[in-house]
Amino acid sequence: MITLTEKAIQAIRQQIADPENMHLRVRLQSAGCCDPVLALLIDKPETEDQTLVVDGINLLVDGHTAATCGLIDIDYVEKSWNQGFVITSEKPLSEWQGMSACKIIGL
Repeated sequence: MITLTEKAIQAIRQQIADPENMHLRVRLQSAGCCDPVLALLIDKPETEDQTLVVDGINLLVDGHTAATCGLIDIDYVEKSWNQGFVITSEKPLSEWQGMSACKIIGL
């Protein structure tokens, strides 16, 4: 369902003070005029969410996002021109998948 690279786990632990007591949601989000993108945000669980705990990090995804994307991979990159989380999915949302990085919304 959702995999995190070691770099992503380390970045989440650095950015979220208490990841064991917070929930990180992966959701589809509008990118303006472009195709939808996957985003990360601090959120509360909903009854219809699928939940997963990876290395003590609580992850949430709704059924629609899970069905639309399939397996979701989260990585963290640090390049001079691109720094943040790169979220890709088994079923690409656009031809631009993996080209940009995002931050956690709500921090």
